[in-house]
Amino acid sequence: MSPARLSGRVRLAGRRPLTPLWRSSLRRLLSRALEDGRRAGAVSVVFVGDDEIRELNRRFLGEDRATDVLAFDLSEDGSRGDPHPDDLLGEIVVSVETARREASARGVPLERELALYALHGLLHLLGLDDADPASRRRMRRAEARRLALWDEAAAEG
Repeated sequence: MSPARLSGRVRLAGRRPLTPLWRSSLRRLLSRALEDGRRAGAVSVVFVGDDEIRELNRRFLGEDRATDVLAFDLSEDGSRGDPHPDDLLGEIVVSVETARREASARGVPLERELALYALHGLLHLLGLDDADPASRRRMRRAEARRLALWDEAAAEG
């Protein structure tokens, strides 16, 4: 699957504090991760506030607190098997408010923090986990490798 074809497979919705250039960069980042993960199907990234993500976290995971990102596997059987090409692989829900706070605290641009959260959610949909120290290290390496490309593109303007 070519990156051009995949770029149409990433849908962004909700509160989108990103400029058109950053939205395009985010789509490319996620499309490349999809291609690297050899997954067919589309993903949807929905940007929400802390109240919305807290409600989703409570309803679906039983945790009554806001979080940075949630990923919902929507493939045919939720088993991480490739869906039909036109199916939605999953939905990634990102809290803009949490990203804004964390970006400020860490001294990074909001766009990069949002990209990190969206990528983190997508990596979960691709089968990576962060439940134990070893899997958390694998997840962080995958994030760092892909975000390095994001950072290069941002530096080039």
